[in-house]
Amino acid sequence: MSSISLARIPRRVQVLVVVVLLLAVLWVVVLHKVVNSSSSSETGTVAARPKPVAPTVHHPVLPARPSRTLPPRTVKAAPRTQPLPRTSVHKPVAVLPRTPTRVVPVAPRRAVPVGPVKRTQPKPAATTSPAAQAVERELGEGKTVLLLVYDPEGTTDRFDAAELNGVAARMHGTVAVHLLTPAEIAAYAPYTAKALITETPTVLVLAPNAKPSVLTGFVEAPVLEEAVALARQGRQ
Repeated sequence: MSSISLARIPRRVQVLVVVVLLLAVLWVVVLHKVVNSSSSSETGTVAARPKPVAPTVHHPVLPARPSRTLPPRTVKAAPRTQPLPRTSVHKPVAVLPRTPTRVVPVAPRRAVPVGPVKRTQPKPAATTSPAAQAVERELGEGKTVLLLVYDPEGTTDRFDAAELNGVAARMHGTVAVHLLTPAEIAAYAPYTAKALITETPTVLVLAPNAKPSVLTGFVEAPVLEEAVALARQGRQ
């Protein structure tokens, strides 16, 4: 088809087209050379241009000021003082005569033999009441003393008082009974001070060389007899 289409185009037109194409190619080649030459010339001119030099500024020179030099200071040395001569004073030392010391012999002390210490029951003070003195006398005779702190109007208190009197009667005079109210406790202070009495009836069982024992409340005769026997044995 291309051969048919080219054959139909006139010969003149074909020549004209070829000429136009040749001119276009030449134009492109010439333009390319012109561009290259211009770029190379610009780079050469840029490289050849010298660098700008900074202008030099001339400052006026001021006259030099004369320097002021101070005169050197002279330091005066302090005069040396000569040390004063030392005077030595020699004092005579008095030598006292030594006196011989005498040694006095000390006689040895003799040991005094000490006998066995007897333990005695503490006695009440002399300012005790007659009731406390009576108890002291009864204990000195070897009796067992029963102190009953009671309320005369109480049923249990009256029962305990009767039991104490019955035990004393059966012991054939070896047991002494003292009945006292709470207001009379201070009269027996040497014996009631160490006992804790907080209620009635309360029975205190006292025996020579024995600690007192305390019984409270309802107390029957067998209990009292056992307490008396234990107190005489020196047990609570």
